[in-house]
Amino acid sequence: MPKHVEIIQMGRIVLCDGCNADFTASEEQGGLLFSSSAYCPACAPGMEASAAMYSEEGHIRARAKPGESFRDFVYRIRGGDGSAVTTITRFDSADEALKHLWEDK
Repeated sequence: MPKHVEIIQMGRIVLCDGCNADFTASEEQGGLLFSSSAYCPACAPGMEASAAMYSEEGHIRARAKPGESFRDFVYRIRGGDGSAVTTITRFDSADEALKHLWEDK
């Protein structure tokens, strides 16, 4: 069983999943979505290089459109309605977490 489950309503908050910088009020342009993580204009080039090095370019699911702010890019990914949530589940050990992943399979 999960040790702790926390659900965070994201609303209009926009944070980079790489550096955790707050882009809620920023007009800075660029960024990309790697798997389910959004990387800001500063982190995106490093993530892109890492993806290329490990042949994981296929995990880049979306990029900001030309002229699109990172904030608006994230809103677009979320569907624009501010209803996105993040669920954080903590376990006592890695073994417990792995068991939980396969329970419903």
